[in-house]
Amino acid sequence: MRSPLTTRLLTLLVVTFATLCGTQFAQTSASAAGAAGTTWGGEHIRLQITTDGANVDFDCAAGTITEPVKVDAQGQFRLAGMFTREQPGPVRKDKTSTTMAATYSGDIVGDTMRLNIKTGSQSEAVGDYALTRGSTGHVVKCR
Repeated sequence: MRSPLTTRLLTLLVVTFATLCGTQFAQTSASAAGAAGTTWGGEHIRLQITTDGANVDFDCAAGTITEPVKVDAQGQFRLAGMFTREQPGPVRKDKTSTTMAATYSGDIVGDTMRLNIKTGSQSEAVGDYALTRGSTGHVVKCR
C-alpha cells in the first residue's frame, strides 16, 4: 500500500509530465508551417510564409493567404486568402481583375505539405499540390 505522500508525488509527476508534453506538442503543431521566411515548393508552386500569412506563386497565377498560417494538433489547416489568374503578355487597361476569394486547406506531415486550393462561392477547384519545406519549387511564370 502506498503512502499518501507517494501518491501525491506520483500525481504531481504525472501532471507535470503531461503539461510539459502538451506544451511541447502545441509549440510543434503551431510552428509546423515554419517561421516567416520559410519557403515551401513543388511542381508549379512556391509558397513563402510571412508574418501575416503567405505569398503563393504559380506558373500562371498568384495568391495570398491573408491570415497567419497555423495548423491544428493533427497538422491540418484551412485558411482564407485570395487567388489571381494570370495570362501571358501585356494586360489591357480595360481588363477586369480576376482576383477572387480562395480557401487554402491541407495538412503538414514532417517536411511535406499537401495543399488544396478552391476559389469563389462555388468552391471551384484550382488544384492539389505537394510541397516540400525548404524547396523553391519549379515555377515558370507565363509572362
